[in-house]
Amino acid sequence: MESDLLLAGSLTEFLSAEAVVNDEATLNRYAASINGTTCRPAAVVFPVHTDDVVSLVRWANQKRVTLYAISRGRNLGYGDAQGTAIGQVIVDLSRMDNILEVDEKLGTVTLQPGVSQGALYTHLTERKSRLMLDVTGAGTAASVVGNMLERGFGHTEYGDRFATVISLCAVTGEGKIIRTGFSGYSGARTASTYRYGIGPMLDGLFTQSNLGIITEMTFELMPRPEAVSMFVLSSKNEDSLSAIVEAVREMRLSGVVRSAVHIANRSRAVGEKDNKLVGAWNLSGAITGPSAVVRAKKRYVKKVFRQHVSRYSLWFFGKRLLKIVRWIHEHIFRLEVYNALRDIYDLQTGVPTDEPLRTLLNDDRLNSSELKTGDYSTCFSWINATIPANGEDAETAIQLLEKLFKENDYEFRVTLTAETPRTLVLISNVTYPRTTAEIIRAQDFTAKCSSALINAGYLPYRSGSGMYDNLPAIPEETYSFLKSIKTATDPNSVLAPGKYRI
Repeated sequence: MESDLLLAGSLTEFLSAEAVVNDEATLNRYAASINGTTCRPAAVVFPVHTDDVVSLVRWANQKRVTLYAISRGRNLGYGDAQGTAIGQVIVDLSRMDNILEVDEKLGTVTLQPGVSQGALYTHLTERKSRLMLDVTGAGTAASVVGNMLERGFGHTEYGDRFATVISLCAVTGEGKIIRTGFSGYSGARTASTYRYGIGPMLDGLFTQSNLGIITEMTFELMPRPEAVSMFVLSSKNEDSLSAIVEAVREMRLSGVVRSAVHIANRSRAVGEKDNKLVGAWNLSGAITGPSAVVRAKKRYVKKVFRQHVSRYSLWFFGKRLLKIVRWIHEHIFRLEVYNALRDIYDLQTGVPTDEPLRTLLNDDRLNSSELKTGDYSTCFSWINATIPANGEDAETAIQLLEKLFKENDYEFRVTLTAETPRTLVLISNVTYPRTTAEIIRAQDFTAKCSSALINAGYLPYRSGSGMYDNLPAIPEETYSFLKSIKTATDPNSVLAPGKYRI
């Protein structure tokens, strides 16, 4: 491979000098992950058009250089902006930040990967849109497209975010442009409304994969409902998890509750903060629709919790009640629960916030747009798994992990999210000092946790750079099929070799 300097020089033959960066400070920043690991790239490039990406891919084939594309580099805890190997060229798509179209009537948006949650929220607010974005807890600076391509999930009825994708524009490892669904058909009137197209659906091939660089996405936005009622449950009973899971599954399967429902233990809900209203297990969800429908749904939710759970507190908060709580908080006496309620309600109504990251990192001052992972004194790593939505499996997985955390002297923080009616996504994390010994210890621990969960049948839903070795082996027939696609579309394997073990 040519030296970093020569590589940067050859890149400027078709990109502007400002679009190619290889100074030491920048390379170190992109090398660092908040999990404490480093993976130093050779250069960082900032394309602004799909044609730039095509040129980059063709250049990489000529030079036998590997590329690793990121949307905004905010994949916190899953590799951040790191590549899959030392010496890659990071393709940072953050300058491709145009919101190309919002269709108010049909409820869709087309945008580029550099658009953040905060930017799309501001855009919709400024145009007084009737539509809202499902947001994640990843912060205001996180890419919308990047999270969807990793199959992240949010808080609203559109919380299964990849299920809302209609079409993608992808650049393959040969430098060809693929448009999925009907978006590649000239004059197709349903290009931005009908995700299936004709024949095989290709969209899934470009998620959690290295088969293309996505430069454009069209997906559904949620019409803002007439009424939103957030419900919050707190149970002091350590043994209530199974009953809570059974209740949540019943509400989700019935279709009465369509939002994602997040169940958190005390440590994950409030971190190191003191909050007397937070129990051993806590959950939040939302019911939406016309006001009369929401009132009926509230009665149903109350009934289901009464049937399944004992010794709990349940609250419902709408916009009006939250305003009253805010006034009391600001003018009469401080309510320790107000900020947490406001932040959950924000997420459920499409307002991105950095508060989940602040809780995760125990830093009330954190601003995600300014977060430089290499400078942060505390590291963290994710552990995740998919669990059938029944109480027995939830208890088994939690007990398995809790035992490992206790044995290894880590604080146990965990959430179980009903992303779909039938499956819970378990997410835990471990926080530790940024020292070599603690980083190695945490890597060993997370690998041990992942292995234990996989051996119990609870496979992960997501991974990231530096974590792919913790994934289960791809079944032989599936791997052979994926390898044939990779070979056909990226014969020199220039796009992120090793990502998701492909």
